[in-house]
Amino acid sequence: MLRYAGYRQPDGSILGDPANLELTDQAFKLGWSKESKTRFDVLPLIIQVGEGEPKWFEIPPEIILEVPISHPRYEWFAEVGLKWFGLPAVSSMMLDMGGIQYPTPFNGFYMGAEIGGRNFSDTYRYAANYCRKDGFRLQRKYDSLEGFSFGRNECGCATLL
Repeated sequence: MLRYAGYRQPDGSILGDPANLELTDQAFKLGWSKESKTRFDVLPLIIQVGEGEPKWFEIPPEIILEVPISHPRYEWFAEVGLKWFGLPAVSSMMLDMGGIQYPTPFNGFYMGAEIGGRNFSDTYRYAANYCRKDGFRLQRKYDSLEGFSFGRNECGCATLL
């Protein structure tokens, strides 16, 4: 339900979550603005009722719980500055019963694999498993499937512990 913005930069790089580029663009088109942009800017809720015009609503920062990500074996991992929502939930799914569709938010079982293994690790997301620090040396390019899997597993470990 909560998402981090993704911003296209002039040099072609992306600041924030690349998976949310289109949603971020939509929020800007609706009038949302952000003076200072970071990797973890929470997007507004965008609600559209029926065929009506979509509207955006800023989420008060004091009600957003975010968890800084650290690692039980690598103290430097906290310096990477990763964080995620304390109660991650998916809200883009619908339950179809008798031809009526109901929005169906859920959370829970996917957190370790989804946040650590996908959101932080996939190259089209944050790609955090390519961090380079002493003792955890991974290259930006896939130098081996083993190296990629190691980084993905360690991101998952950091997320769960």
